[in-house]
Amino acid sequence: MAREHLFISKIIQIEGGYVNDPSDAGGETKFGITLKTARDNGYNGSMKDLTIETARDIYLQQYWFKPGFNKITNDQLAFELLDTAVNMGPETAVEMLQKSCNLLNHANRYGNDLEVDGRLGYKTLAFVNRYPMPDRLRMLMNAVQCARYVKIAQARPEQRKFIYGWLKERVFNQTSFDDKFSISTTLNT
Repeated sequence: MAREHLFISKIIQIEGGYVNDPSDAGGETKFGITLKTARDNGYNGSMKDLTIETARDIYLQQYWFKPGFNKITNDQLAFELLDTAVNMGPETAVEMLQKSCNLLNHANRYGNDLEVDGRLGYKTLAFVNRYPMPDRLRMLMNAVQCARYVKIAQARPEQRKFIYGWLKERVFNQTSFDDKFSISTTLNT
């Protein structure tokens, strides 16, 4: 099974089924797919009827291939980008990656700092795929993501009820990648 299918299955597991919490800025969702995203991708039915196959297709096309995360060679970083994109949008995920790359680029050791433009272009991709410590990059991305969640909760008090879940699933869940997926041998076959 291709890694993106395993990653998307994990995202769907984390996101769960149908939710329509009036406090959630994302609105009505199923499998983590918002109503707006479903409509933007041609789904016109009730969100309660959205199939897991449709959700997988949307994730694969809009959150994996379109932003270019399939070009990230490190599985941990590729999953981190996918997961962050699902929660904050692909452009924001790439901006967080670019900021993290720049912060870890001491004295331009790995080339010039990246333009923070939210696009996974050649320079960003080259930096990420040659950076020798992907765990550090992933951890810093999580710290940047945590800061964004705190900022959201401070600015919009109705969102505070979600902060523990955001942090638990997205920031503090630092189990080893192989343990999280139980796929270490699956990906290598």
